[in-house]
Amino acid sequence: MYNAAGLAPTIEIFNSTYSQVFYFKMKLQTEDNASTWDIDIPRENITYNTDVAPIEEWFVKFRMHHGLNMFTTEGTLLDVLREPILQWELGEKISPERLDTVIPHVINITLSESPCANDVVVIALICNAEAQGVYVGITYSGFAYDKTKWFNMTNSLCPEQEDVCDGLSLVNIILTNHHLIVLTTMGLFISEDLCRPTGKILKFSNVSFCGFEMVRNLAIQSVFSVHVYKSLYISEYLFESISTVGDKTAQTFIILTWRRFRVSTCFYSYEPFRKWESCLPGRFYGRKRSSKRAIAFLIDYEQNTGIGIYRVQKKSVVAVLKIRKHKLTKKTKFPVFEFPNTHFLPYGMFFHPQTHFLYVYGNEVWLSSDGGNSFQLLISLENEKIIKTKTCVYTHSVAFVSDKGSIFFSKAGKNGFRVTDVEKTVVIPGSSSFLITGVLNNQTATAEPTMPNKVPFNRSFTSKQWFMHDFGTVNGKKWELKLDTCRYSIQEYNHIAKNIIKYLDLDTIYNFTFRVTPQYTAYPMFQMRLINLVIGNPLLLEVTTREYWDEIDSYILEFSVYNKFYKQGKSSIAVIVPEASCICDTSAFIVTLKTGCLYGKSIHYISPVPVTAELWLQKAPRDENGFLLLKELPVNYRPPSVHGIAIPLSDNFYNADPSKPRMRNYFKSSKASGFYKKCANKSSRAECNCTLAEKMSSLAALSDCTEKVLRMRYPVTKLPIHFNLKHSSSIKNLSFPYFVTITEVNQRTNWEVKGINETSGILKIRFYLTKMLHTTVYNPDSLLLNLYGSELFHFKVSTVPGISHCNLSDEFQIYVDDVPLAFPGQYLISALTALLIGSIIFVAFLVQLYDINIWDEVKHKFGRFNKVSPSLTSNTATATSA
Repeated sequence: MYNAAGLAPTIEIFNSTYSQVFYFKMKLQTEDNASTWDIDIPRENITYNTDVAPIEEWFVKFRMHHGLNMFTTEGTLLDVLREPILQWELGEKISPERLDTVIPHVINITLSESPCANDVVVIALICNAEAQGVYVGITYSGFAYDKTKWFNMTNSLCPEQEDVCDGLSLVNIILTNHHLIVLTTMGLFISEDLCRPTGKILKFSNVSFCGFEMVRNLAIQSVFSVHVYKSLYISEYLFESISTVGDKTAQTFIILTWRRFRVSTCFYSYEPFRKWESCLPGRFYGRKRSSKRAIAFLIDYEQNTGIGIYRVQKKSVVAVLKIRKHKLTKKTKFPVFEFPNTHFLPYGMFFHPQTHFLYVYGNEVWLSSDGGNSFQLLISLENEKIIKTKTCVYTHSVAFVSDKGSIFFSKAGKNGFRVTDVEKTVVIPGSSSFLITGVLNNQTATAEPTMPNKVPFNRSFTSKQWFMHDFGTVNGKKWELKLDTCRYSIQEYNHIAKNIIKYLDLDTIYNFTFRVTPQYTAYPMFQMRLINLVIGNPLLLEVTTREYWDEIDSYILEFSVYNKFYKQGKSSIAVIVPEASCICDTSAFIVTLKTGCLYGKSIHYISPVPVTAELWLQKAPRDENGFLLLKELPVNYRPPSVHGIAIPLSDNFYNADPSKPRMRNYFKSSKASGFYKKCANKSSRAECNCTLAEKMSSLAALSDCTEKVLRMRYPVTKLPIHFNLKHSSSIKNLSFPYFVTITEVNQRTNWEVKGINETSGILKIRFYLTKMLHTTVYNPDSLLLNLYGSELFHFKVSTVPGISHCNLSDEFQIYVDDVPLAFPGQYLISALTALLIGSIIFVAFLVQLYDINIWDEVKHKFGRFNKVSPSLTSNTATATSA
């Protein structure tokens, strides 16, 4: 990254969910007599992820300070390691020389941007019959540099050994998050999943469905007549893609509409585009069956509806149809909207990205902010029509391009201007003005009201009650139309980005405050509402607002957002300054709210002894009383079962080592249970590649790596257990209204959890949830744990659904040591000891009873055995001598 201002900069990298500012010392370099600042930011300072996935492109803002002056510039930052399409070879590579031979036969081009990273673009060449085939290029810099890679995809779509694709030519191409969609004269082709690169050339599969053969045959006809209909070729297909970004609920759909030779066919499909449905409803709900032609069709992913423009009996209408299980129903969500001008010929429609502003364009441009229920006229054109549009997510800009080359510029959700061939304007203060369209005689003229709802019917106005402006051109143009300067500044108190995505859980409330301040105005705009708040899906969110004006006539809008129902979905909230000029840097904020689990939300067990990495690495850590805090588990350890210590039945191994024998593996049931996870198909523990974090983890999924656990002395009774609820920088105790379930991972039963300080209301809720979920439910406040067994206990704590969209859980382990002998060993030893003592007492009683001198008897007995007779000895010796 370079900047030639020569000043120490700050660099902000941000997108809709991430923002970080970097402060670096720069090295001044001199190259070719030009001074530049050079900086290298390690990738891991921004992201650690390396998996191939559709991720949002970052924006980069450089700020360089010098005294009181600030110099800024902006750019984009793309993670080329993760962008799916960049990991593939799209076909046979084309050399520059080969490309030069194709260019003369190009009659048009088509572009398709990556939904998440607009700098990544696929460009496709549409050629005449003399250059058959499919030729595409891919860039990751928005064509800012000459680094476009070109490919010939003909053999990828039609292998050389097949002759069914003779005359193959491109019609359109669309890049989605997971697939590259290619529409050709020989059919529709869907690529394999882009997020699973194979290192080989991208493969395609041909899609065929009922009704598509007619489209394909007509496409072939139009190719052969392309020399006659060159200007119609690119507009014969309306082929659109809309993709949501960044979460599990994101959906991509494709709409294919054919309108040519009085044929109207329309299909749509959801990812992975294997099943296609017609977007032509049988009839509009409540209407008779009538002939209709599909002009355009979109799917509103916020309200889960299908929006279609149809031509019915010389009128253009918009029908919003409900969708169930990805299929259109016959019921409309709103009454069918009919455009008042019968001469209006719609050409297409689109949603402005990340907003709920729906545009319909043709020889007029209409805007809807409520999903197709109502529309507002923005532009009316004479003898030309809008045929192309372009939007910018970052600046909220919208550009309309006509078939005559005119470009009309606006911003999302803002009112445009009306272009008509009027001559004079009659202004009546307090009522509608009138645009004079013709003069019938000296006393009568025809005119169009600018505000029909404020037309003063059956009233007369004297000459002093109205006046006239001459905006005509007959007597020479005496006026000009130009953009006003930016007269409003908008500020958000929490400094959020102009496009931001937030996740809204059931227990989450977001508060926003916006202030709009008039600038460069000749008169104060007292009590004038300056902000429009547009909610994409009002059925999903509950929004409360408060508005007021401060002492400097700034307009303040405060609003809070929270979930209305236990329902997952997505809705945009647009904060628009309608009076702001199009040249204002910021005239809108778009907040995208996804009702679902908050990113990074989790619960954590609070250990009575915090086991840090420093403590874990110690050989034998002890507390101030000399008690050993951690227990080092034996190799291939498994905890006891209900049948005893010697018969483990758990499937979890701890401190696993495949090269060593399994501990306590004596019985058939023990041998049939127990499976390695991290160490599966490994020959030694070293091959398990356990990291320090995995060795310290309490998760059952990582039990193979577990080496040490928290140690406690028997008995463990009334041990308080607490949990933290963590999200982003917020940490608080897990408490009511959350409820939890507690299970022992290894199916041990000799433990108990009790709750204290529970009110009668909480007890009733607990009883109800326990009955409904068929498991014991606990209030996480003030829980006490009793452990009646020995060795390892492994618990899993999970929250009960209904309070959060998240499935929150955590696990903790406790090793109970210094335990008395288990039953029946302890009782046997006690019984034998008692028997021995009793026997001794009984013998002593008998001795006392019969006055027996035990000591004399012992001496007498030992003396008798040890006494030697002299005569007997002597006789024996004499006999031997003889």
